Amino acid sequence: MALDLAIRRQRKRVILLLLPGAPAGPIDELGVSRYLGTLRHLDFRDGLEEERPWADLYRAIKGVPPPRSKERRRPQVDFRQRLPIRRAVSVAIVRDNAVLLVRRARTQRTGAGLWQLPGGKVGEQEKPCSAAKREVQEEVGVELRRDSLEQITELAETWLDRETGEAMLMRLYWCSAPDTPYSVAPEFDDHKWLQLADLFIDSQVAFFGATTRMLRLLRRFLLLSRPLRHLADFLESTEDAHRTLPAALSGISRASTQQLYALLSLLGFLDDRSRFAPASIVSPSLIKTLAAWSLTEGQIFEPQGGDDWYREAVQAGARMEVERYRSAVFQEHESLLGLLSFRLSKALSRRRVCDVLLIGTGEESGEGYLLLRWDFFARKFQVPAKGLESLDDRRAAGQEPRFVVSERFDAKLVDAFAYQYCGELDTAHVSAGSLDDGPLMRKYEVVVYRLSPKPALAEEVLTALDAINQNTLVALSGSPVPDGNFRKNLKFYLWCSLEMLADSNVELMGRKLQGLKEVVEHLGEDVLVPSRDDLLIRPDSAYVPVVRDEGATAGGILQQILAQL
Repeated sequence: MALDLAIRRQRKRVILLLLPGAPAGPIDELGVSRYLGTLRHLDFRDGLEEERPWADLYRAIKGVPPPRSKERRRPQVDFRQRLPIRRAVSVAIVRDNAVLLVRRARTQRTGAGLWQLPGGKVGEQEKPCSAAKREVQEEVGVELRRDSLEQITELAETWLDRETGEAMLMRLYWCSAPDTPYSVAPEFDDHKWLQLADLFIDSQVAFFGATTRMLRLLRRFLLLSRPLRHLADFLESTEDAHRTLPAALSGISRASTQQLYALLSLLGFLDDRSRFAPASIVSPSLIKTLAAWSLTEGQIFEPQGGDDWYREAVQAGARMEVERYRSAVFQEHESLLGLLSFRLSKALSRRRVCDVLLIGTGEESGEGYLLLRWDFFARKFQVPAKGLESLDDRRAAGQEPRFVVSERFDAKLVDAFAYQYCGELDTAHVSAGSLDDGPLMRKYEVVVYRLSPKPALAEEVLTALDAINQNTLVALSGSPVPDGNFRKNLKFYLWCSLEMLADSNVELMGRKLQGLKEVVEHLGEDVLVPSRDDLLIRPDSAYVPVVRDEGATAGGILQQILAQL
């Protein structure tokens, strides 16, 4: 916001701070965006204890000019030499859900015979909006009003001259088609109106350059983002608890509005009467999230999170702004997943689970360790736990931890432990789902017990853990490509240093660690304090890895498994 206001000359000062850890060297060699490189910057790279940068910061905030000195001069940046970026504009002229395309003449050196949107390069001192008006006037003979153009997005593309490797920053506008004749410029030999519904169906149409990407975004903008934005505005402007929706949103046709309602009803945002239920208090933010996603090229549930648009925006010099935007959207992403799952009657169902904490002490070092389970199906580490759906009413007799030991370890070990009740907690997270569906948002009622091995049976516990891991390794060696059922039934355990887990209780060896953070936050760190009743861990254990730090090899066993999977 500050950058935007500063660019608009609205008296907002933007000060660039070089913090400790930033690379040494002049400002124009640090790789910051070319605009930031022209701003007043303060150098804290020598440490925050230096007095002079703080004094300079005080003067900068007060608007006092910096002292005149050779070392404090604003750097003279040769933008063309440092960051060769050319700018271009494209304009989507829309009439009755059809977009105007022009075909490049056969005489064109590049892209002859291909279709594109009207547009072209932005002059050195020209504003993009003015360039858009000029290009449309030159190429299709139509004069547009400045207020009729609305920006959709900005794309970063590799410039056609591959020898120089210059980047092209392309701004996409749209406007409603004026009622006037159209005549194409000599560099084009034809024009036509292509229906949005036929954009990628007509196999006779071949597009030039980034036109395909722009048309995809245009379709998302007109059919999704724009109606969703109008809907979000309506939801925030009404105090109706049930939010009865209008037949047609302001500025959106009745047909498009009803199509949007049909989609939202399918996703579960609306009830049978096309109303937002009072419980859907987050509806406006979720609608805004959908609108934000529809202006990117990513998909909400794509496996890798849709990083292409992010890399392009970084190339365009908007790293920090996009970083914050991406983070905010992904936070809403999990909420959206929860709502969709709930409406599908799959998630946010309450599931009762029992966690068991088994702590060991190094036989020689005296260091404390927590037993963790590697989940082959979800591909993450977990506190040993088990859902209690099949336990029925036996919970009242304190059977939860005994049930977990029987299912997760070995039925023979049920009487090998004394069980200490630690407490209960409520939490929610995205689970791995099951064999016939995907990840789901679930609520959990978690009861936590600590296991203390009976002295006479401690050796039996260690032997059983060794046997579990050994059997898993044997099973994996005979199944190089394990399927879902096979992986779900595998068991593998390791000891992880409590000191290491204190530094990070959400991740281990680059993989997610589930369950520990919630236990510590709700029940306190005391649940993990070692005692004299804990197991004594043998350092020469053949099959149960002992992880002391992030650089540990865990005996090579776990790495071998992760590599295989």
